Formats: sequence, C-alpha cells, structure tokens
Amino acid sequence: MRVFFIHMKTTRIAFATALFSGALLTAQADKVQLGDLAPDLQTKIRAQIGTAQVDDIDRDVKNGQTTYEVGFKQGDQQKELHFNDKGDLLNSNGTAVLDSRQISWNDLPDAVKRTAQTRVNQASVSAINRQVKDGKANYQIAFSRAGTQQEMLISDDGRLLRDSHLPSAIVSGLSTPAASTSPNQVTRPVALTDVQTVPMNWAPASVASVITANANGAPITQFQKGKWHGRTVYSATYQMNGQPVQFQIAENGLVVYDPRNPTSVGVPAGAAIGAGTSQQSNTLVPLSAAEKVDRRSVPAAVERAIQIYAGSNPVEDIDRGSWGGRNIYQIAFKDNGRHIELQIDENGNLVYDPRTTGR
Repeated sequence: MRVFFIHMKTTRIAFATALFSGALLTAQADKVQLGDLAPDLQTKIRAQIGTAQVDDIDRDVKNGQTTYEVGFKQGDQQKELHFNDKGDLLNSNGTAVLDSRQISWNDLPDAVKRTAQTRVNQASVSAINRQVKDGKANYQIAFSRAGTQQEMLISDDGRLLRDSHLPSAIVSGLSTPAASTSPNQVTRPVALTDVQTVPMNWAPASVASVITANANGAPITQFQKGKWHGRTVYSATYQMNGQPVQFQIAENGLVVYDPRNPTSVGVPAGAAIGAGTSQQSNTLVPLSAAEKVDRRSVPAAVERAIQIYAGSNPVEDIDRGSWGGRNIYQIAFKDNGRHIELQIDENGNLVYDPRTTGR
C-alpha cells in the first residue's frame, strides 16, 4: 500500500505540473484577429501579405517581447510570417527583416534619431524612407526648413551620409579635421557620438568661459559632452531669438559650431571668421554702390546666414553693396523690438552684428 501511495502522489504532482505549464502557455500565447490589432500594425502586416486571406494569428509574449505569427493562404499554399509589435518582419532567429519602404519617425533606430535631431525636429519631417541594400539600411529623411524642402541620408549607425544643406566635405566625414588650418564651413551643429549630459565644470575652464561668453547671458538649458572625429566636443544649448540653439567647442578650444557665426571648423574661439581677409567689424561698414535687393535673389550662403542670425524675425529690407572688394548684404529686421542692421558677405560670413559687439 505504501508503494501505491507514493505512485499516486507522483501522479498527482505530474498532473498538477502539466496543468500549471498549460496555464503558463495560455497566459503567454493567444489567438487574435487582424482587426483587433493596432491600425499601424495591421497596415504593416498587410504590406507584407497583400490581400491574402488571414487564417489565424498567434500572439506570443516571451521575456516581455510580443510577436505575432500570421498564417495566411497565398494561392494554394499555406504560409506563415512572424512580426514584432512594431510590425517589422522577423527572421527565424527573431531579428527584424529590413525592407525598403516608407516608415515613421518612431520606427527609426535610436542612433539615426539622435543624428536627425541635430538638424530637424520631428514635426518638420515630411517623409522617411528606409533604403536596404546588401542587408544594410540607410534612412532618407525629407524635411522642411524655412519654407524649402530638404533631405538628409543617415546610416543605421547614425552617420550622416548626405545633407542637402551642408557642404559635401562636411558630410563625408571631413577630409579636413576639426583642427585643420584650412577649414570647411559648418552651418548646423555636428552630430556627436557617445553623448553624455554632464555639468559644465566637466569642461576645461578656458572652454567653459568661452561657452558662457557665447551664450551672452542666456541660461544654458543643456550641457553635453560627446565625440566627433575622435575629439571630445562640448555642446551647450541656450535660447537665441526665441529658439534653442547649440554652441559646440572642442576641448582644445577650437570652435566646431557657433550659432552666431556660421563658423569655419577649426577656428580658435574669438578668431576672425571666414576666409582670407574676412574680418568681423565692430561697426557697420560703409557700402559703395548700394542697392535694394529681393531676398529671393541672395546667394544660398547668405540665405542660410539670415536664417541663423535673424531667425523667425521678418526681414524688412536687404541692401547689397561693395566693401573691401566683396559684395556685402545688409539685412534689416527687428529682434525683440530692437532694430538690427546685420551685414553678411557673399559667402555667408558675418561682417557686422550689433548684438555681438554690444552696440
């Protein structure tokens, strides 16, 4: 009788274990209908199976990850595809199968988002296309800036491959590095890697003082440290013309990006900006043969500089004249009620800005 009792106890334990396992299975996997899924998920599934009839969908949750096994008929054949909760098609090992198609901002890899955010905000993006070749994905992002349509191309690891707004030398990885004496011009903050939000006292005192001076009394809302072409770069965010801007400077004191001057890469902080004899004046320079011009006729480099310095303030008028053998554009606008006369040369270099001279 004793042996029989042990046998019955073992049987009851095995039976209970089986019931418990079944309960776990039920909790982790269930049947769902296509119409029960989120609209974006339905759209992405339909993009893969077309108009085929869906037979069943198994939803499985494992280690916090939700996947969907979709069974459907294609012709006379029964097929199955697996998707994650974002609607990405999955390989047999559970990794996403990347395909070339239009995607949303939320579908972008984090590294791509970080780079894109140095150029645009999500609201200005009009379309994102994922381009897959040989298993590698690039992301083409179309966006609007100052009423013009532009685009950039970013690799899946966050490298900027093309930007319609930046010179190709900058985008391609800068054949001229940050410490070059033959600089390229940067008109937007550069994308940093290994970014950390840190206190400003992490920067050398000489660098921190330049940042404070550049902010010109505006509170610094974010301070970050990152890498750019092997160099440590500090990035400070503050308000200018009612908009958040970034000032970037390398730990050796070389300016990477200055929102007040579309700065040449590798120019020491406080040095003259521009090529050759270009100097920033402390007063309005006298223009000869000055004439009124339409904003639509100014060179692209000048238009970019106007966008940086005037921001969203309406431009009242633009004069073009000659000074020092160069064409100079004098732009009039109001900044917080103050009348500003800004002068920019034909290459987009700042000649005079009363807000930086204290006048």
